[in-house]
Amino acid sequence: MPESEKILSLVDFRHRLHRRPEIAGKEVETQALIRSQLAHLPVEVLPPYIGTDTVAVLRGKHAGPAVALRADIDALPVEEETSVAWKSEIPGMMHACGHDVHTAILLGAARLLAREDFAGSIRFIWQPGEEKKAMAKALVSAGVLAPAPDWIFALHVAPRLPFGQIACRPGAAAASSLHFAIEIKGQGGHGSMPDRARSPILPGAEIAQKLEILRQQEPEAMFSLGVFQSGNLDNVIPETAHLGGTLRTFTTHDCERIQKKIIAICTTVGAKYQVNVQFTPSADFYPPVINDRQAVELLRSIAGNDYLDAPIPSMSSEDFAYYLQHCRGAIFALGIGRHLPPLHNGTLLVPDEIIDRGSNLLRRLALTALRHHASAR
Repeated sequence: MPESEKILSLVDFRHRLHRRPEIAGKEVETQALIRSQLAHLPVEVLPPYIGTDTVAVLRGKHAGPAVALRADIDALPVEEETSVAWKSEIPGMMHACGHDVHTAILLGAARLLAREDFAGSIRFIWQPGEEKKAMAKALVSAGVLAPAPDWIFALHVAPRLPFGQIACRPGAAAASSLHFAIEIKGQGGHGSMPDRARSPILPGAEIAQKLEILRQQEPEAMFSLGVFQSGNLDNVIPETAHLGGTLRTFTTHDCERIQKKIIAICTTVGAKYQVNVQFTPSADFYPPVINDRQAVELLRSIAGNDYLDAPIPSMSSEDFAYYLQHCRGAIFALGIGRHLPPLHNGTLLVPDEIIDRGSNLLRRLALTALRHHASAR
């Protein structure tokens, strides 16, 4: 049997994924590996909805409710700085957010659930492009939730938590995220004659300063600049400057309200310096994650002493929010060790030992949700 068709252990499967990280929408090898492993399970593997996604359906012996479980599969443009034998083979690319582990956990859950006797169906969704592109929106629009399941769940590994601890909260659990660009166009010139030019640097600096003041005035929101680029020669006044950042809120209303304030700042500064300032929001919007209270209670019931109420919503974002707009569910954090480096860091290595823990957790959660829904009818 060719290596690609062998039944891999979950750890070997994870290591294969980790060696070959792929970014949003380009997860071709990842998809092929997932599908090769599903070929050994009694599931129906559906044709791709948007390209590199994989969706499989496991049906019980009797009709009943439906549960969906989702994992994200894409990597990040981060250079890996570890020395493990299975480190990334792709320069400048790494599974620095634990999506390789999420993918393995969901495969493990599918293997475990294939041995169970239950009524209903379980849909396994391996989603591309969670990072930066919010491809859950396209996947949902393409019908991945049709017909809508009764419940949907997902997890995300969390370095902030002790190993195996689970953190969740009902209601707002993670912020919306809007990426934006601010383009400033002035008039370039020679460095010896600044009076004959209109530099974009000073208005850019003033916009950055005013945004910081606005941030302090909006405690329920968070926005920051990650890009300020202008010019490349010290004796040339550049014509353009580019600022880029993110705006994060817990309601769509607040996101729209603060956008208007940022646009007003850009307009005022542009007029002051006689430069053109253009604010452009990205189309890849992440809505706020709103966990269903009953779904969180189901999670709490199986987690026992490992469960922790997350005291405040996270300012990070997750396109799992698009699924929650169509059916009840929750996304929760699974601790991998309090002292590990943060997510998106080139030195982060999620421990293999969390895979079995996560797979068993999803198994129990899916069965509990199915039985709860059936008994509530």
